[in-house]
Amino acid sequence: MDTSQIVEIALSALDPQMAQRAIKTPQAANEEQITDEQNIFSRMVSGIESRMMPQMGMNYELRLKVLEQTISSNSELQSMIKQRPMLQKMLVNRMKFLQFQVQQQQNAISGCIGAAPVLPDQPQ
Repeated sequence: MDTSQIVEIALSALDPQMAQRAIKTPQAANEEQITDEQNIFSRMVSGIESRMMPQMGMNYELRLKVLEQTISSNSELQSMIKQRPMLQKMLVNRMKFLQFQVQQQQNAISGCIGAAPVLPDQPQ
């Protein structure tokens, strides 16, 4: 079920202008998540550990990819991480958290249907 569509319909019934202001496009939502994860990474580089609390609506898979790409695409960052054990531990923790949240989302799907699909992304 696409809950964003339901929310949009409900808000439109109340006030169409409110629906336009409140509902984000998928691209805008993804950009917000990318920026947020980059900010979390920047804070970790500054020595501030991120809060790791699961939240509804988070795209943990996208966030994990952003973090992995940020690190893998910059050799200077890789060197800095190797030289700073506390930063390395924070990054490992963050990645474990994100991986666990991705797994939890997958578990929710397979828990509802009783099995995971064999072939990825096949049309229903």
